[in-house]
Amino acid sequence: MPILNGLDTTMELTRHAEALKARGYDFVLRYYGNNAAKNLSLGRGARAQGLADGAQAFRMAQESIGQPSYRVGVYGSGLCCGTLVERGIASLSWLSQSSGFAGLRQYADQKR
Repeated sequence: MPILNGLDTTMELTRHAEALKARGYDFVLRYYGNNAAKNLSLGRGARAQGLADGAQAFRMAQESIGQPSYRVGVYGSGLCCGTLVERGIASLSWLSQSSGFAGLRQYADQKR
């Protein structure tokens, strides 16, 4: 799988899509949730909470803005990204650069 360049933001960037593409970006990550400031919070370690958050994000994408379905991606630690990609749950990954997260160096070294 090729390495893609992207960025994450809480801002609406649709009007900047062509400029971002011209500067080498392949995708932009956005957040869905109840926190309008950033829609993510720390400590999402529980599987049940993660499933509920993912289901809500999907509903919001479909119902609130009519977003079409895309490939599923994951943002997180190396351990999280590696596990979900290896199990086929996610096909794309965005590795958090937080050095304290499990598996960061190992996953980064794999250049996935």
